[in-house]
Amino acid sequence: DGRFIINGKGGLISPKKVRTDGDWSNAAFFLAAGAIGGAFAYWLGFKAGKNPYDLRIAVGHDSRLSAGPLTEALLKGMTMFGAECYDAGLASTPAMFMSTVLPQLDFDGAVMITASHLPWNRNGFKFFTKEGGLGKPDIKAILEKASSYADDLTPDSVRVFFVDDGSELMD
Repeated sequence: DGRFIINGKGGLISPKKVRTDGDWSNAAFFLAAGAIGGAFAYWLGFKAGKNPYDLRIAVGHDSRLSAGPLTEALLKGMTMFGAECYDAGLASTPAMFMSTVLPQLDFDGAVMITASHLPWNRNGFKFFTKEGGLGKPDIKAILEKASSYADDLTPDSVRVFFVDDGSELMD
């Protein structure tokens, strides 16, 4: 139904439709992932004071089967805004953060596709800037923007949960 789930304080954003039990052909799943990618590029450009065409964003993933389709959808969403995106392939969460702070890489932002400690069918996104992982206000802003990019993702249908403590971020 176009909802998103955030797990933990570090903000693992998952399109709720990611629970497909291996059926990655769900169009709503890709729509949500692409919308989130586009919203991140938009948000990052605003935060960095850059035109999205001047952004460099790295995307890495864990070994889960959903990594390929999620990477493709996320990259399409970000590149639609003109961001220069790099597929880092199989990576660790710390490596994706470090891609934003190491001078030889110097990415404006990075995304790690991972389910963290959740089951394989709950993959989602962890977002990073040079300042670290995104917090609740930034995640809320990205999800509100993502909801404006797709007809069936309206602000009223976006609901975010912190699975570890059950507190709602927005209704």
